[in-house]
Amino acid sequence: MDERQGRAMTTLFERLDEEELNVRKELGELRTEIAAAEEHLIRLTITRDTLLSLVNDTSQSGDPAVPDESGRPDTEGDQSDPAASTATAEPAPPSGPLGLEEARERILTLLAGSGRALKVNDITAAIGEDPTRVETTRSRLKRLVKEVRVAEGPTAWFTIALPAEAAEGGTPSPGVA
Repeated sequence: MDERQGRAMTTLFERLDEEELNVRKELGELRTEIAAAEEHLIRLTITRDTLLSLVNDTSQSGDPAVPDESGRPDTEGDQSDPAASTATAEPAPPSGPLGLEEARERILTLLAGSGRALKVNDITAAIGEDPTRVETTRSRLKRLVKEVRVAEGPTAWFTIALPAEAAEGGTPSPGVA
């Protein structure tokens, strides 16, 4: 190979390197956009699940108070339960074990809102499940891990799966707060 052919090959490799770098940058930007879109989709799904849960709760408890313009329920004319205005937001203890779907919704809502990893015992208590059913909650969490909706790490600490984890199908260890 003469010197002229060598320079031509070098120029071709430089152009290929440059084109490869451009494509890698473009792919990186697209991955970032996809991750943002997936995160937005997860938030929409959680919002939908939460709203469905609220609708189901109000339809089971009877006629719900209608919210006024401020978004707070109008309870001025309702004096049937004076303790209702001072009640806390804590869920009442369940009358029995939580159903699979209800438990899953509560787990996902709790983890999405917490912003940090939680221990399985804390999750069990927070979703209103009987403390003797920790293993049931753990089993449900493990199933959500397999579905890449929840991430586990370290052992027995769970957090909501990030969009990038769902895309990769992995479950990297989140920081424990």
